[in-house]
Amino acid sequence: MDEPKGIVRHIQTLQDPTLSRSYRGHQKATYCLSFDPSMHQLASGGADSIVYVYSFKPQGRAFKFNGHKGAVYSVQFSHDGQIIASGGEDRTIRLWKNSVMGKCQAIKGHIGSVRSLSFSPDNSMIVSSSDDKTIKGWNVLKTNFMFSLSGHTNWVRSSKLSPDARLVVSGSDDSTVRMWDVTNSKELYRFKDFKDSVYTVDWISDGTAICAGSADGKVKLWDVRSMRLIQFYDVSKQAVNSLNVHHSGNFIVTGDDENNVKLFDLRSGRLGWTLYSHKAQVKAVQFNDAGDYFGSAGLDQNVLVYKTNFDENIKLAWNVVNFIDPPEQSGNSGNSLGYSNQIQIPQTTFKANKQYNCPMQESQASASQNQQVTRQDQMAQLLSSRFDRIVSQMDNITNIIVRLDKRISNNEQNVQTLFQKENVKSLLNKLEEQYKEPFQQAAVWENYRNQQYQNIEQPEEEENQEPVFGTGSFMRDGLVEDYPEDSEKKLQQEYEEDKRDNQNLFTQTFNATNNPFQSGALANTLNQGTTFNLSVSNRLGDGQLNSLEQWRVQFQQDQQLLQQNQEDNENFIREVPDDEASDNEQQIIDENQQNQQGEQIEHQFEEQIQQEEYHDAQGNQGEEEQHLQDQGAQDQ
Repeated sequence: MDEPKGIVRHIQTLQDPTLSRSYRGHQKATYCLSFDPSMHQLASGGADSIVYVYSFKPQGRAFKFNGHKGAVYSVQFSHDGQIIASGGEDRTIRLWKNSVMGKCQAIKGHIGSVRSLSFSPDNSMIVSSSDDKTIKGWNVLKTNFMFSLSGHTNWVRSSKLSPDARLVVSGSDDSTVRMWDVTNSKELYRFKDFKDSVYTVDWISDGTAICAGSADGKVKLWDVRSMRLIQFYDVSKQAVNSLNVHHSGNFIVTGDDENNVKLFDLRSGRLGWTLYSHKAQVKAVQFNDAGDYFGSAGLDQNVLVYKTNFDENIKLAWNVVNFIDPPEQSGNSGNSLGYSNQIQIPQTTFKANKQYNCPMQESQASASQNQQVTRQDQMAQLLSSRFDRIVSQMDNITNIIVRLDKRISNNEQNVQTLFQKENVKSLLNKLEEQYKEPFQQAAVWENYRNQQYQNIEQPEEEENQEPVFGTGSFMRDGLVEDYPEDSEKKLQQEYEEDKRDNQNLFTQTFNATNNPFQSGALANTLNQGTTFNLSVSNRLGDGQLNSLEQWRVQFQQDQQLLQQNQEDNENFIREVPDDEASDNEQQIIDENQQNQQGEQIEHQFEEQIQQEEYHDAQGNQGEEEQHLQDQGAQDQ
């Protein structure tokens, strides 16, 4: 068994930690270790994907568990020693039965490497942290999922259940230490005192404080009741990879990248020992449950186990105190063993090599020390009561602030809602004012369009009705557009030109006086004052229509001209009708009127032809009678 390179003592003590045994089984770096609660075995995991279980017996053989497909980053004994849990790079958690057979159950739920494992005190639950930024809880018996804690923004390097299994503390590469409630799966508090990644966390044995080590070589302790930093240690110039707290809550052991293992006394806040035992970085350190041993493992593939000797130092220190007795109790009998048990003297583990005076001086010193302790107790009680009052007042102030904050937020929301309503009202008013005048102008153009339809049917009233021209807006292609002021004259000129064109188109008309068909019902119809605006540009010969077929052709051509004139008028007013259905109905009405007029004309033509035939027949009959009379006269 190799002796360590050396131990440096930083405080006065009776005895130093001593190397008990060392193990070397891994072919690559060793990342983790764990003690069996009964101190019969020690388990370790490394980069070779193997979990070794070493025996404390001199001739005991080591177990070798194969199953992982990557490095093993965490290994942990259950509190009854029946199960060994391991997790690693292959994203799985394996629960090994602690026997030669090496049977295991695999739990797959993480999507990143498993970094740490922690059993609950009753062994019913195990908590794991992973590179997937989560902490998850698992049922050990059923190997099923229980809860997940999400909130870290980077890899979760370490997590640990509290002694009562109600809380979880975790450290992450996001430089935060967070405390979680297992029951509600919610984050309770976040400590932001580190400036670098947090590699390791642990609880003080009574659950009143937590500690953490980071990549910047610092170790810090917080009181979980007040959420305040209570101790700070500058451990190393490089990263602190692992730490663990002694079951008494008085000592802490750390392992760092400077190849050192260090022990700190939390009561005095001082470094106790530095152990130069490893040749490479120390990746894992841990006390056993009894606290009389601690182990370390590192990249040099060695697993070292030390005897702490803390208990013997504590015992020796108490023996020294027991030897001191006040004279009034010892008297002449010299009995010095009864009184010391009644004196409450703080534990002074590392205070050896003291020079003691005679019994009389020592008894006087003990009495004065008693009085000082009593006064200190009274002062502590007074300060504690005042502190409790201050804490209660601070809680009341916090509640008041929370209520005020809620009221302010509600008022802000109400004010914002009112502002939004006012903005909507002002916007509606602006829109109403903006589009009020254009719609009035559009109504003017609507009246003008209706008048144009009336002018088509009654051309005689065209000269008496003129459209109203003005500035503003008008409808173009179904949209409201601004009409410039200087375009009023232009619009009026266009209207006058179109008016003249219409007059030229309808200058040639026929009525009852110049129409060649003036007899019968047709003449009576024409004499009523009805004027037909029919173009005669295509009449045959000297303007006379010689047959009914020619009249029909001419009527169809004139009807097409009327439709074209109507479309030109609609384009002139530059407006698309708002209701296409109404326009279609108006067009149908116009077509029906035109058809009726055509039918009347055809009926009048037929009557005229019948009258002409009748007159021709009467004329022929008269001629025949005259001819017969002439012949009779000649015969006579």
